[in-house]
Amino acid sequence: NSEFGDTPTGWRPMLVIDADGRVRGKFQPDNDSLLSRTTVTDNAWHHVVLTGTADGSALYLDGRLQGQNAGPVSTVRHPHVFIGGGYVSSGWDGEAGAYRNFTGQIDEAAFYGRSLVPWVSKKPVGLGAVGTHYEARTVQL
Repeated sequence: NSEFGDTPTGWRPMLVIDADGRVRGKFQPDNDSLLSRTTVTDNAWHHVVLTGTADGSALYLDGRLQGQNAGPVSTVRHPHVFIGGGYVSSGWDGEAGAYRNFTGQIDEAAFYGRSLVPWVSKKPVGLGAVGTHYEARTVQL
């Protein structure tokens, strides 16, 4: 709920790489984050999908289910969406609360207005984004 660089009063990174190099995903109001079984800090490309429905959420890494939570998820609406950087709350990923930037490359970030079925989570090519269009801006730090 704030511009990049200002400390927000409400935030929740949906996906982050934690202090151990594993992908951590979470929707609100889930109490438990979903955690990949393996690290992604190996200089290889990885395909990550975090999906949520009224029934629960699931995290896929490279086409394999990593974990799932039961219960509805909330897609809390905030006026700002950041890809590749943002504020992470203290302790959520094993690090101190601060603005952090992703180190590496991100390709084809997409938001869908529906949950992806497992076979789609393995092969996203040609799906096309459906839903809100986000303006992309590059920030020089």
